[in-house]
Amino acid sequence: MRIGILSDTHRNRALHEEALDHLLQRERVTAIYHLGDDYKDAELELERGIEVVRVPGIYCPEYRENTVNKIVFETVHGINIVLCHDESALTDSIIMTNDVFLYGHSHKAGIKVLNGKLFLNPGHMKADKDKGRPPSFGVLEIDYGEVSAFIKEFRGQLITSVSLRKGANGLYKT
Repeated sequence: MRIGILSDTHRNRALHEEALDHLLQRERVTAIYHLGDDYKDAELELERGIEVVRVPGIYCPEYRENTVNKIVFETVHGINIVLCHDESALTDSIIMTNDVFLYGHSHKAGIKVLNGKLFLNPGHMKADKDKGRPPSFGVLEIDYGEVSAFIKEFRGQLITSVSLRKGANGLYKT
């Protein structure tokens, strides 16, 4: 399964639509995980009939008013995935019992593997530049124990990637 990962769209519908088109047509994703700011931005995916899982950002009323889950748990082909907006929401108990952690908030794209766990921040889709960084997105590919993740700049240039295999004690580079 290939999943597109977006965060921090901040009501930039034009950039969000372009990113969706790229993810669906070029990256061939079958679902989108939207990591907040703004929660309602992910209604674009719903309007287009795209499978979407979403969490609110810390500036969203849904977050402040606790009207939707701030953390969402998914399992894809035996890989346990956690979606949240802010990495600080990841408690030790959540980290111990899951494999992949997707978050946004900082607008800083990156992938790290720590102690058999994959952490991915896809960056932002706020503007052509934000905090000196170009817009970017992530893709997560999961195939029964194999996990690949990459982040690309909005126009398609690869920023970083990793390929992992699930073992008895977590995810490890292949």
